[in-house]
Amino acid sequence: MLEGPVRSRRTPVRLVLRANVILLAGDGIENRDIAKNPRLDRGMVGKWRTRFSESGFAGIERDAARPGR
Repeated sequence: MLEGPVRSRRTPVRLVLRANVILLAGDGIENRDIAKNPRLDRGMVGKWRTRFSESGFAGIERDAARPGR
């Protein structure tokens, strides 16, 4: 389910990054090791892992609503 979007050239970069976090976590890699990617930090890795465990693919596909004006 996650490997298809990662390989597609039409998938937004942010979704590819999030899917890669989940795939690496599924391989047993710890958050601190995943966060060695310069575009990530441990908080982001934890956030995407939590959202995926709670909502599946839909949790990483959409950004959460943010407060506005």
